[in-house]
Amino acid sequence: MAPQPAQDHGLLGDWAIVGYAINICSVVLSIITIISVIVVLFKNRNLTSHASLRISMASAVCDIIYSVCQMFIFNNEFMSKLPEINLRVFLWMMAGSTVTFVLLTVSMGIHLVLMVLTKNTYWAMRIQPYYEVASFALGFLITHPYMYLFQTVQWVPTAQLFYLVENVSVSRRNTWLIHWAWVFAGIVFLFLITLAVNVQMGRVWCERKNASNTPETV
Repeated sequence: MAPQPAQDHGLLGDWAIVGYAINICSVVLSIITIISVIVVLFKNRNLTSHASLRISMASAVCDIIYSVCQMFIFNNEFMSKLPEINLRVFLWMMAGSTVTFVLLTVSMGIHLVLMVLTKNTYWAMRIQPYYEVASFALGFLITHPYMYLFQTVQWVPTAQLFYLVENVSVSRRNTWLIHWAWVFAGIVFLFLITLAVNVQMGRVWCERKNASNTPETV
């Protein structure tokens, strides 16, 4: 067995305190975001049809899940004593919240495609109530193989990280397929949508500018 670290925070040492502070701030700000959105929606029920507000609240939930897991990970002694099933749960929660956050942002991108690029408001209004549920369901479904896919999941206290016991090529392939490929695809999609929306809005702006500069005929 690997020697147990002398300090609770392992290699991070005092830097773990900085990590705690950052994640605590993240949790607090996320809670403020959730409360603010709930208050706004309670005062004006018509705003429930605004996807951006609901997605902001759902993203804050993802951030809370990830930040709380991070705070536990900073405690090296605590993580070193956990059974394998608990380590797998930590991996799943962190991966699931990350992929869900990306999918929520992708949902906003899809909404922009329907509303701005294709002007298909009918389908935008039909599917927008399901953005959050679909993102959470898909995010945690996609990453749930962390619970059983690898031979063994261990915590390495001397390096303060998870170790997936599996053939290196197989491990890389599996983590790519159930985690990082979705994050990468989401980022590429959002980058392309951002470019397309900016081009579209630039055209609209130019048309309005030209129209405003056109002299009126009597």
